[in-house]
Amino acid sequence: LRKLPKRTASLPSGASPIANGPTVRPRRLCRHRVLCWPAEHHRPTAGFRLLASGLCLLAFLTLSLSAADLTEARALIDSKRIPEAKPILEKIAAAEPGNADALLLLGRCLACMGRRDEAMPVLEKAAALQTSRADILAELGVVYLEEARLKNSLSLMRKGRWTIEKALEIDPGNMLAHEGLFGFFSNAPWLVGGSMDKAYRQALAIREHNPQRGLVLMVGLKNKEKKYAESFALCHEVLKQTPDDYTALYEIGLTASLSGERTDEALVSLEKCFRIIPPPGVPGHAGVHYRIGLILQAKGAKSKAAEHFAAGLALDPRNEQLLDAQARLKQACGFSPSG
Repeated sequence: LRKLPKRTASLPSGASPIANGPTVRPRRLCRHRVLCWPAEHHRPTAGFRLLASGLCLLAFLTLSLSAADLTEARALIDSKRIPEAKPILEKIAAAEPGNADALLLLGRCLACMGRRDEAMPVLEKAAALQTSRADILAELGVVYLEEARLKNSLSLMRKGRWTIEKALEIDPGNMLAHEGLFGFFSNAPWLVGGSMDKAYRQALAIREHNPQRGLVLMVGLKNKEKKYAESFALCHEVLKQTPDDYTALYEIGLTASLSGERTDEALVSLEKCFRIIPPPGVPGHAGVHYRIGLILQAKGAKSKAAEHFAAGLALDPRNEQLLDAQARLKQACGFSPSG
């Protein structure tokens, strides 16, 4: 068959595709015909450019607003105003379903409010969006373990351990993951991997990065095994270096209130705590009143114990430990702290 010659679209007289400007990629009409149009026919109109600019500006403003809301929510969480942060994060998550940071913080809020059943799917979605985020995996693993302890679920325990170990593979320095494994090893039955030796190793790893938190965990393990002398020794070792270490002074009081040993020393240590600003992660002065009250109650000084429980509640009216201690003392003695 004879090939037909290729033709281009007709242009005004004296005009050519080259003279009219660069041409776009040829568009094939059929096997043997090609049309070449001037690029000017494909340039966006002024209205289209205006619309595109408006959409870009809207997207930028939306991102800016969500970033500001996220910052506000973080500040509320840090200041323990969890119920106020939750609706802000829900709004961001609804507008931006792919915002993993918003989902992470929302899951944290729900977990702090005791709504772990709702927190788990939110954190699972965040983990699916960003599979290499150790902070998300650590948060999710801790929620799994907390729910497992509540429901006595061995499958959730295993799932929590696996998720936390995956987080540590990504970021070996993630302290939340180390604490999660510490909780798993110290509380899980040996059948699913519980081990006090492994719990001690996690506590030592945490102590390298955060000495105060490590001390709290180490003392907690010693007290759990009723090795009270070793608990006191750990605290004294810290106090040799820093005599006004709030955490060590408080842990002496805590150990004495549990063991009934060295109570006079403990009362002196706890009284020193009132002159020191409590560091984060350790019970504050309301907790100090609680420990003093328990020691005095064990010594038989029930009226003074009641005064300390009342003083602690004045600082922290919702403290469940103090409320319970005050109620038990009232029931045992038949009087209220005020009377």
